[in-house]
Amino acid sequence: FLPRSSNEVCVTEKQLGQRIRRLRVKRGLTAAQAGQALGISKQAWNQWETSERSPRISSLNRISQVLGTTPALLLSQEEQCS
Repeated sequence: FLPRSSNEVCVTEKQLGQRIRRLRVKRGLTAAQAGQALGISKQAWNQWETSERSPRISSLNRISQVLGTTPALLLSQEEQCS
């Protein structure tokens, strides 16, 4: 994800995938269960976690609900993008 301005923060695809996995595990869900909650396959969910593919922006709200967080926190990063 690229910043739109110099003071926006962003998260890399790899960081997003790692965060999705960490939050899923924290919630005690398998990739199959998380995928089923979204109506996608376990394989599709795993592709997000391994950064083979990125979720669509339009899916972030639903992903966040499954993971018990918000889209803003899912995409947050402590430091700004350069």
